[in-house]
Amino acid sequence: MAGGDGSAWHALGSGLGGTNTTFSDVVRAVLVTNGLIYAAGNFSNAGTQAVSNVAVWNGTTWSPLGGGIGGTTVYGLGWNGSSLYAVGIFNQAGATPVSNVARWDGANWFALGSGFNNIAVSVDSFNGLICVGGNFSTAGGNAATNFAVWDGSTWSAAGANPTAQLSRVYSSGGNLYLGGNFLAAANVIMAGLASWDGTRWSQIGPAGRMAGLSTSVRALSWDGSNIYAGGAFSYAGKTNLAHLGRFDGTNWYPFGTGLNDDVKQLALVGTNLYAAGDFTGGAGGPFAGKLARWNGSQWLPLNNTVFNNITSLAVSGPDLYVGGFSGITAANGTASDIARWDGTNFWSFLAFEQYTFTAWPFPGTNVTGLEFKEPNVFIAGNFRITPCDSNLQNCIQCSNVMRFDGTYGRIVAAA
Repeated sequence: MAGGDGSAWHALGSGLGGTNTTFSDVVRAVLVTNGLIYAAGNFSNAGTQAVSNVAVWNGTTWSPLGGGIGGTTVYGLGWNGSSLYAVGIFNQAGATPVSNVARWDGANWFALGSGFNNIAVSVDSFNGLICVGGNFSTAGGNAATNFAVWDGSTWSAAGANPTAQLSRVYSSGGNLYLGGNFLAAANVIMAGLASWDGTRWSQIGPAGRMAGLSTSVRALSWDGSNIYAGGAFSYAGKTNLAHLGRFDGTNWYPFGTGLNDDVKQLALVGTNLYAAGDFTGGAGGPFAGKLARWNGSQWLPLNNTVFNNITSLAVSGPDLYVGGFSGITAANGTASDIARWDGTNFWSFLAFEQYTFTAWPFPGTNVTGLEFKEPNVFIAGNFRITPCDSNLQNCIQCSNVMRFDGTYGRIVAAA
């Protein structure tokens, strides 16, 4: 994970990782709130400091959160009031036994009842409630299939019971949205996407019609008025949507003839909609290798650039940042793993000071997440940077997390 301020990258301390060199450590979730950056996943240290699967960056140093989280991994982080919530596959938070969900109040870890009987992957707050999606059948000992709500003392299913695993819960615009590979929720056909206003579950689309999406939703975005959904689906209700659609609160709308394979990331830059995924272009439209822009009438490639893979998109002002590919031609040379698109050209911009060594083990898979906290951009993934003094005697390693400040990738020694 790393961050940048628009002109250079900076390491966040010594990064997050393990003490081995196998690159098996992963940052899976990042949450920025109240001037702090929380990171979670599967890692055991920040530099030489032990942190178990979750840590917080205060702008200068990484710190553990109590005794951290013990178990396989943390998949999701959410915030409500003054508390941090973590979900995943784990059985202990600090000294407290938990089951796949825990709350951190700034000083201590707490269990939320008896938790879940299986994996939880996504968490968000909605109207003061903690909402969790995943692949489980009970929450707090109560029946709750793949979705559950915590009201501060009790878990309930809130009448949802999606018929298959959820991949995302997302609070926006006065509603909670569920995305996943389900066909029905609340005993009504809501294929792949459902909306909850705190009382009623609703299909997204025209009343009286099969208003959900026909299969997996993999990406969501919001412009203040419309929800944009991308994934593997081919229709919403009776509306043909080839992997991408827009919902205005009443109806679904396609983007031309759509795209010819899965959409996995979405980003809005002004009036431009960008989609990334497995597609090679729009049906009957121009070739677009894994990344395309909607111009109002058709999908277009970005300078005819072909990507082998894209794992993440992020937006800062008028610029689109793209992560997770092995190499493309940019205006200033070749860009690998991460690039900036200014609306006209791609630019390679990741640079390091002299005597800084880098390790990127598997080209095209190193960057797994991008997040802006202006003026920095933070990068999560599978990489290592090691800045040294001019004698190559004093070297500090940074793994899997970095901050780019607009000029260089820098490192600050962990406390």
